[in-house]
Amino acid sequence: MSAIFKKLFGLYTGVILFSFTLLALALSVAFRGYFISQKEESLKKQGEKISYLYARFLSGEIGGLYELHSQFRIIGEYLDSDFIIVGRDFRVLSASEGVGAGFVGKTLSEESAEPFRAALSGKIVTSRGGASEVFAEPAITVGYPVVVDGRAVCVILMSSSVPELQRTIAEVYKIGLWCLAASVGAAFIMAFASSRRISEPLREMSEAAKLIAGGNFDRRVEAAGADEIAQLAWSLNSMAESLSSQEASRKEFIANISHDFRSPLMSIRGFVQAMKEGAAPAENFPRYFGIIISETDRLLKLANDILDLNKIAGTGLALSDFDVNALIKETALGAEERVRAKGLTLSLTFADEASYVRADYEKIERVLQNLLDNAVKFTPPGGKIDVETTLLEGRLRVNVRDTGEGISKADAVRVFERFFKGDAARSAAQSGSGLGLAIVREFISAHGESVVLKSEEGQGCDFEFWLGLSEE
Repeated sequence: MSAIFKKLFGLYTGVILFSFTLLALALSVAFRGYFISQKEESLKKQGEKISYLYARFLSGEIGGLYELHSQFRIIGEYLDSDFIIVGRDFRVLSASEGVGAGFVGKTLSEESAEPFRAALSGKIVTSRGGASEVFAEPAITVGYPVVVDGRAVCVILMSSSVPELQRTIAEVYKIGLWCLAASVGAAFIMAFASSRRISEPLREMSEAAKLIAGGNFDRRVEAAGADEIAQLAWSLNSMAESLSSQEASRKEFIANISHDFRSPLMSIRGFVQAMKEGAAPAENFPRYFGIIISETDRLLKLANDILDLNKIAGTGLALSDFDVNALIKETALGAEERVRAKGLTLSLTFADEASYVRADYEKIERVLQNLLDNAVKFTPPGGKIDVETTLLEGRLRVNVRDTGEGISKADAVRVFERFFKGDAARSAAQSGSGLGLAIVREFISAHGESVVLKSEEGQGCDFEFWLGLSEE
């Protein structure tokens, strides 16, 4: 059983027990007050009926005592209570069967009479335990005046046994407690189920997190519903998906870099071994040395590209204000020999004579070099390359376009990934490292901007990025 399940279940149990205890106490007080109040109202109604009958008896409307007592007996049996009728001097004039005829003619003591003296002025009086010398058990007693011609001629003292009332209340309590116990049981079951429903996904996510931390990025958890736990599960799955993707990229990175380092190293080793063992004629040594230097330059460029990519996150930008038009011209001049060798046309179009931007000069220079190198590499002889700047909404847009074969939609999605080489790249230039465009994206992203590729197969490529203008 998980720790969080124990905590949740313990919390729910405490809340349930506390709540139901308060409810039981409140219901106990409410039941008792309700039954006593109801009994008092019942006694008052009984007093009203007896008062009416006795007033009729006094006025001669009821023929005799026998008929009067018969009416009294019916009322007493129906309401399960006893009563006596006392005069203004509190001498007992009549009594119900439950009290007995032995009290008739006796005068109540001052202690028993005192609580009901107010009834002589026409008020209805209620007392707990009054007239104890008549009503042996603790009782609720109501004094109801019998009024004739506007004057209270006597008082009816009606009594209901408190123990009897308590037994009734106890029966109600018993039923209530059984219902309460059933409710508590149901609440415990619901608390257990709710605790399990919350803790089980959390336990599963905890186990999944441990597996993911151990390198098992294929582990997933069920994310059902739309509550916070489901959102947490979804976030965990997203994290695992991201880590899995990063792991795949890492493995691909290692495989690619191993291949790109191994090929030139194997070439260098082969030429050096052939020259060392005398398997190659001495007159070919200059050509072999040229190949070795070329392969060494290739390795050096690959190493520098990797270092540049890794330094982006660790170093900040060396921002300065410079004329990007001049930088584009300088970069184009550096590519002039390769452009001429392939019979390409390179045109430069500027938004203004000078366009000053706020950026890292060396990084933007590298971006332009990589984009121009990419355009020259994949544009067939006789093709055209355009570099254009445009001022829009206080920013400068730079486009590098070519009339090459273009890139398929499938490759366009991955073209900025490290070491990615599309089919066109593999067929046109095997010497590429696959890091050029990745460096372009990272350098532009470091400026808070983005680079976009617009391309269709057979219609060339258009690389577009933005730079912020200088404030001066």
